[in-house]
Amino acid sequence: MLTIVIPTLNEESYIPKLLEVIFSHPRTWLEVIVVDGGSTDNTLQLVKKFEQVKLLHSERGRAQQMNAGADQAKHKHLLFLHADTSFDTQFLNEIYKQLESTKAGAFTMKFDRAGFWLKFYAWFTRLNFTFFTYGDQGLLIRKSLFDELNGFKEIPLLEDLEMIRRIKKKTKFKRLQQVVTTSSRRFEKHGPIKQQLKNIVIVTAFYIGISPYYLARFYRY
Repeated sequence: MLTIVIPTLNEESYIPKLLEVIFSHPRTWLEVIVVDGGSTDNTLQLVKKFEQVKLLHSERGRAQQMNAGADQAKHKHLLFLHADTSFDTQFLNEIYKQLESTKAGAFTMKFDRAGFWLKFYAWFTRLNFTFFTYGDQGLLIRKSLFDELNGFKEIPLLEDLEMIRRIKKKTKFKRLQQVVTTSSRRFEKHGPIKQQLKNIVIVTAFYIGISPYYLARFYRY
């Protein structure tokens, strides 16, 4: 019923936790595909410990990696997750009940660290606006719709936003109420206000038509 696709690149600190929670209960309706873009740390060794995972390799680039995973998916629904995302043990059972009624949607998000600005930013993910919807919130989509849209556009930045904009032109996009937890590492490294201002500038520039290839110079995963 559901294939989870996870792109990785040097995610040894996060991927074990995500896979552990995914496989915390046996689910015969679930397939998990990890697509690595050339990790040089212990990511691959850690993923291989989970025998249930189908491990693929592709050209580096989140869009390319997710497309490669979707191409090998067996099930009719796809869930794209970042490696530094996690959730509680009942999350998958809850969304399983919503698969047939959902063509596409994303989840509400919270960060793995406390802090006023992190909570403030996360609050906006409750709103079903494209400007507040990104890949770290997860993307649930029917494979038939994903294929119809020809997958992610293979650009170096904001492939998630670009895809969601196309989805919304085609069909209803749901804001699913289940919560995912994502890493605050980028906000901690650069400071929450500085990082968020940078995000706003880059997304606004993308909206007005500035090339993601140019914008990628100012934003590294």
